[in-house]
Amino acid sequence: MYRRCSHFGLSAVQPEVKSTSCSLLSGLVPILMVHTYKRKTQQSWSEKSTLLAIAAVKSGEKSYKAACREYNVPHGTLQRRAQRNSA
Repeated sequence: MYRRCSHFGLSAVQPEVKSTSCSLLSGLVPILMVHTYKRKTQQSWSEKSTLLAIAAVKSGEKSYKAACREYNVPHGTLQRRAQRNSA
């Protein structure tokens, strides 16, 4: 025999126990579904173009602003990745 238990506000089927109270230790624990995030937009730049832009900035060939425009990489991304790679 099974009974319904709504300990967390969710109903979960638990085996029937002799006591009338709902206990987490007696039977199945309600399974809470976790929402998985799905990105709704895609990056407009590739890893290859990011690495080329970083190399151009590091060599002194281009400034951050010029490399961002040419390789279509966001300025903040280029700065962060260039600083991370230099450390």
